[in-house]
Amino acid sequence: MATADLERYTSELTEHAKLVLLTLEGDYCAMNEHHLMPQSPPTEAQWAKGLTSMRQVMLRATDARIVLGGRTEGYKGVMPGVAEEALLSLQARQPLFLIGGYGGCARDIAEVLGLILPSATSRPRWKELDAFDTFKGVDLRNGLTPEENATLARTPHIDEAIALILRGLFRLEQEGWFARTGS
Repeated sequence: MATADLERYTSELTEHAKLVLLTLEGDYCAMNEHHLMPQSPPTEAQWAKGLTSMRQVMLRATDARIVLGGRTEGYKGVMPGVAEEALLSLQARQPLFLIGGYGGCARDIAEVLGLILPSATSRPRWKELDAFDTFKGVDLRNGLTPEENATLARTPHIDEAIALILRGLFRLEQEGWFARTGS
């Protein structure tokens, strides 16, 4: 993307968000260094590497992750984005909240983790889903009980999901989890 376009987006987002530029390796890149980055359209391999790097940066910058929905085909990257974010959180032992009531990738992961029964309308299992076979619901480490995680995994009600997530975060805070992580 041209530097002028990035600068325009930055000024438009100022009140709502911060635009962060990263290299393919996930290193921060200042706006005035953007012109040093390759300007050709990225290859599929570069997209995958860049997306994984971005998700790793997000993991380090957050204390917990919430995932819902997510496509399971037609994605860019090594696996569906929601799946890669969830997998990175599980591997890092970061609290993860799975909202599966909207279907998609998050529901598939909830099924593999044993939080909900497989859907009556079975879909083909996407190959990267196998990466979750070694995890169980207890690995979410999100402050919720198994029953609460099962409810979160199946609810289509956003107010119920928010209440459960806040309950889990509150419990983690009470346990001193955020103090241990430096947050």
